[in-house]
Amino acid sequence: MDEINLDSKNNVVDSVKSINTATSKSSIPLTVVDDDYSNMSACDRCVAAGGGCCTGSGSGIFVTLHDLLRIQAHNKMSLEEIAVFKKIDNPVWVENLEENDPFFFEAVRDGKVLQLIRKNDHCHFLVDGEGCQVFNHRPAVCRMFPFSFDFTKDGVLRLIVPKAGRQKDEDCTILEENYYRSKGANLKAMNSTKERMMALIKEHVYELQMYKLYVDDLVSGMSFDEIVSKWKLSLKEKNV
Repeated sequence: MDEINLDSKNNVVDSVKSINTATSKSSIPLTVVDDDYSNMSACDRCVAAGGGCCTGSGSGIFVTLHDLLRIQAHNKMSLEEIAVFKKIDNPVWVENLEENDPFFFEAVRDGKVLQLIRKNDHCHFLVDGEGCQVFNHRPAVCRMFPFSFDFTKDGVLRLIVPKAGRQKDEDCTILEENYYRSKGANLKAMNSTKERMMALIKEHVYELQMYKLYVDDLVSGMSFDEIVSKWKLSLKEKNV
C-alpha cells in the first residue's frame, strides 16, 4: 500500500478528509488486517503468560471511541465498562511526550486521556493464565505494538522499526526474539506484513484525528454514547 502525505499541522477536519480519501479505495478492515497473527503468534504466547505491554504502566493503554465500539460490538458491554477518561497515572511519564509521541501528546487534556480500565495493575481484559479476552478485537495500539509510526518533515506517514532506541531486554516477546533481525523479521513474527501494518496505522491515524474533534466533549463530562451520537461515529463508515 502506498504511503500518504499528511501535514499534521493542517486543520483537523481537512486532515480527516485527506486520510479518508487516501484510504477509501484501499482500506483493509481492521478485523482482517492482522487476522493471521490473531490466531497463533508471539503476541498470543506473551499475553497468555501475563503480557508485558498490557500493563500500560505510566500512561495507561490509550484508546479511541472507535476502539471501544469494536470491543462493544463483540462483547456487548457498555462503553463505560470498557474505558475511562482519567488522568495519566504517572505525570513524569509525559514530560517528554510532545517530542517522543506527538499524536499521544495532542490527545491529552488536563493530564487526562481515554484509556482502558485497569485492574490489578494491568488491562482488565487480561486474565491470568488465559491471556487477552478481546484479542481479536483489541485496540489499534495493541495491534500495532511494538511497531509505531511518525511523519517525515514532508508529512509522509512512515512505519517505525521497533528496534530503534530499544534495549535487548525490552519486555516484548517479538523484540526479544528478533532484536538482531530486520523489520521484516519482526513483522513475520507477528504473521503480518508492511502493507497490513500500514493499513492498520492509516486507519488509526484517521481515528486519532477524529479523537481530536471530540476530546473536548470528554473533558466536559459528556457520556461516551452521547459523543458517539453527536459525531455520528460508526464502524460501518470505515468498514472496521
